[in-house]
Amino acid sequence: MVGVGILAAALVTRDATAANAWFERQPYLQWDSETSRIVFAGPHDTSRTWRVRLQSALSGPDVNGVVVNMQTDGESGLMKATLGNLEPNRKYRYRVETDKEVDSWSSFVMPPLAGDKTAFRFVAYGDTRTLTTAHAQVAEAIAREPDLAFILHVGDLTENGNEKECWEREFFTPAAGMLRSAMLLPCLGNHDEHSQFYFNNFNLPRNPGNEAYYSLDFGKVHLIVIDQFQDYDGQSVQGRWIAKDLAGVPPDRWKVAHFHKPPFASYESDGDGVNMKVAEWLCPVFEKYGVDVIFAGHNHCYLRTCPIGTVGRKSPVYVITGGGGAPLDNPYQGAIVKSSYKGLQYCLVTVTPDQFTITAKDSGGKVIDQFTLRKNEIPTNSQDRQAIVASALKGWNGR
Repeated sequence: MVGVGILAAALVTRDATAANAWFERQPYLQWDSETSRIVFAGPHDTSRTWRVRLQSALSGPDVNGVVVNMQTDGESGLMKATLGNLEPNRKYRYRVETDKEVDSWSSFVMPPLAGDKTAFRFVAYGDTRTLTTAHAQVAEAIAREPDLAFILHVGDLTENGNEKECWEREFFTPAAGMLRSAMLLPCLGNHDEHSQFYFNNFNLPRNPGNEAYYSLDFGKVHLIVIDQFQDYDGQSVQGRWIAKDLAGVPPDRWKVAHFHKPPFASYESDGDGVNMKVAEWLCPVFEKYGVDVIFAGHNHCYLRTCPIGTVGRKSPVYVITGGGGAPLDNPYQGAIVKSSYKGLQYCLVTVTPDQFTITAKDSGGKVIDQFTLRKNEIPTNSQDRQAIVASALKGWNGR
């Protein structure tokens, strides 16, 4: 079951005219189950009663809707309310209230259930650390994209995951509007430091990776999220789970992997842009089980590779979407690169049972790249992974 949760941190202020002045952190949506979401908020004024009012977006604003009281989450100290019995493919609106204040309405759409053929949209972006104004520009552009089922974040949410103030300054404040309308599904980056703040701030599937790695299904998409900061080779607990998870995915699903450090076109490489650990531990598994797209970050730019695997067979495309606000990098240049861009950006993904379209946009919403994968289509422009790795090793060993 999938659920939705909203978290928000509240603070009494003396400026009664300020918009939402009673929030320390604006409300935001989180996963809970296939038919529920969570709304988070807090720390809170204990003299108040906190609640979330939920309505169908088809009903009038004068309808009372469902009211759910908010409780203090024991792990994070945030206020939270679980909104259950939500219907797939339906739009809802909600607002946080107390006995003294009423927040503005926010809306969200529930994605299709696993296996459903209904089309939907989501966004992938990341590396939002350090430059708050830049992150805000990207987050505001994403917030203008209507009816997103969820948002993937490819890691490095903050400069220092162990610093509480970093989370507010670099992530939650710049992304406040965006986070009200779509749940975030992040992965860990190196700057996130496996921090307890990361795990307290987000409600993610706890099995099998205790929120560090997990998988979910939405309509015809299977999403697998990998933690690169614990072992993921084939003999490790996580590595065995990755293979088992992908092996069990029905053949009609789009398979999407999501982690921080890319195997190819990476500036953290063992030669010619290749991160050998990732390329040798994960890429053969992706090819074996037919993963279609990998989203990563770490490089602060946009980049799309050609399909990389075995020539003449279905091979995955690797997309770097690290232009979320961190200081920008020059994209890797090489034969495997089909498109690249140095600038703030995000990726909008539109999914149908037969097509998977990725549209890369800059922070002003201008299209910088677009491509479409078609189900069961064998690419004609793929490159051989083993040859790429061998060439990189030869170049590295010759230095």
